[in-house]
Amino acid sequence: MLVFNCRSVLLVQKFLVFFLLCRELTESPRWLAAKGEPEKCLEVLKYMAKINGTSLPDNALTQLKELAGRKEKTYGIASLFGNRRLIRNMALITLDL
Repeated sequence: MLVFNCRSVLLVQKFLVFFLLCRELTESPRWLAAKGEPEKCLEVLKYMAKINGTSLPDNALTQLKELAGRKEKTYGIASLFGNRRLIRNMALITLDL
């Protein structure tokens, strides 16, 4: 017989909410621009502008293409443990304290 304590139920609930919301969330426009996908980035920005009741400038696509040409520094999973403060924060988030 399975016995669920309160903490395990909350953990399962968090995962269910996360996976259900993953379908509804779009990629970050900044990430799309950095990956060289300015057209998709423009679509997401237009959607965001529509939701916020604003509009994009006429030269938005050309600006995004310029940004797509820039190189950003990339970080891996090891960067989360780069110093003591980050290690402490990751431990607290992971352990849900």
